[in-house]
Amino acid sequence: MTDEGSVSFVMYGGRSGTLLVTITRPQCSPHVREVKAHDAKPRSGLTIRQLEVLTLIAFGCTNHEVSERLGIRPKTVGAHVEDVFNRLGVGTRALAAAVALEQNLLFWGAVPTGTAFSSFRLSRLKGAWEHSSNSTARRPPTPPSSTTPSTRGASRISTASLRIASIVPAQFPGESSDMIQAATMAIERRNERNGIHGTPIEHCVIECDVFDTSSMSEALRRATNSGADAVLLGYNLDYPNTESFLRAAGDAEVPVIHASTSQLAIATVADNQDRLGNIFHICGGDELYGHGVDDFLRHLVSAQGSRLRGRRLAFIEAPTGMNVIHPYSQERIEDLGIQLSTIPRSDPLCNAEDRARIVESMKSCDPDIIVCASFLDHLLLVDVMRSLVDRPVKPLVFSFFTPSLAGFLEENADLAEGIVWSTQTGIYGDAFGKRFRQEFLRSNGRSPGYSQAGVQYDAVNMLIRSWLEAAHPRNYADVIAQMRDTPYRGVNGSYWLARAGQAPLSYPHESLDGSLAQAQLIYQVRNGANVVIQPDAYAQAQVDLTGTVLGLD
Repeated sequence: MTDEGSVSFVMYGGRSGTLLVTITRPQCSPHVREVKAHDAKPRSGLTIRQLEVLTLIAFGCTNHEVSERLGIRPKTVGAHVEDVFNRLGVGTRALAAAVALEQNLLFWGAVPTGTAFSSFRLSRLKGAWEHSSNSTARRPPTPPSSTTPSTRGASRISTASLRIASIVPAQFPGESSDMIQAATMAIERRNERNGIHGTPIEHCVIECDVFDTSSMSEALRRATNSGADAVLLGYNLDYPNTESFLRAAGDAEVPVIHASTSQLAIATVADNQDRLGNIFHICGGDELYGHGVDDFLRHLVSAQGSRLRGRRLAFIEAPTGMNVIHPYSQERIEDLGIQLSTIPRSDPLCNAEDRARIVESMKSCDPDIIVCASFLDHLLLVDVMRSLVDRPVKPLVFSFFTPSLAGFLEENADLAEGIVWSTQTGIYGDAFGKRFRQEFLRSNGRSPGYSQAGVQYDAVNMLIRSWLEAAHPRNYADVIAQMRDTPYRGVNGSYWLARAGQAPLSYPHESLDGSLAQAQLIYQVRNGANVVIQPDAYAQAQVDLTGTVLGLD
């Protein structure tokens, strides 16, 4: 091959994802080379990306040159260099290069070749290898065996693990557990089927404070610096700083799949496609909840006509930064002859004093219908329901999202009976949804919640589909294009993310084509279980108004 002496380097391969390769020239012959390779994860703990950066530093490349060679932003290179220095315990590029040589950390795939690097033994070796490979590539190809499956791009894919990072909320252990276990189920199922063209998928979990954008941004940085090839997020509850958080997600460059119900986030991505085009939302925006309330009330009016006695509606607002019942929805609700009274709320999670104030304000409205935008604040909804226990005839309670939480029904079975609630992303009651719930129960010994478990499972499977279809799973631009352009049907409905905001269409509010849109499901708690009552195309039963003001003749 060449007349070079002994060289060592790291390359893709092995069970750990990397092989340490040493090539030596034995004394027996000057024309023979001995190659030894063994499975070895670098002691430094550096990710593949960090090994690539370190290798180019060792060959004298500037941050700008590293950026051009690896196709990542200079800012990202700077973050990697800082992490590499910290992990190696060095303060200069020269010392980093010395440690790279001493600990055999040069990564074969990143070794540069060409005249500018001809003084480096490893560069000459790789150049000779590439020349030999190119000569071989010019020979007529051998026809493939008819029994060998053809996989697009498989020959280009390394055996190093692909990594999915899940960023989960530290404040909500039940939701975190749903997210982690559902994503793990999808990953394990794919790994049992030979991963991505033979490449296994790893799963790492990072906790953060979802009420603090700086904590979420730090979690994103940790995920990408750990070598994540995609990032899954539940939600960001620091609504006023949504745009700042999205900028951090855009810097990640890899696909970022975000399940937060935020119209502001969707609009921000739509307005900044060049910088935020790697961010996908897999449920609709918050303003669609108002459409759902309007549709539900109109359904009742249509079904019961003059017998619908309830005309006073108390609306407990969503936290600051969310726009649930906007003026258009409010106007349509009032057109039904319903008087709407708004009860303000500022925090995503109310303290006991705030909850007591909200309940007293609600009582003073003497409502026939209560719409409670509680979302993750299950204590708020519990206090609202508890305040109605002694009433022989109760207002109809309509909530957003809260009853989807794992364990909510089990813990509040008596209080929750009869409550109606909606979610932008929920597990369907069809064969897809039922099979997923059964598989989750078998795998984890408990039932999942009705939202985040399904949507995280769908997110992983959408990503897997895109990895399989892309030319290479680490060609992030191609993976993102596959995510954007190809519809997907999961347990939480249908996703087509081709719009500018890269969020699904909502059925029936934005599209009547259920094959391309995700239904906003409306459930009712019946006999301790969640039953879909709307939209009609997905309904398992009709709404039951027994015991409520609306059910009186």
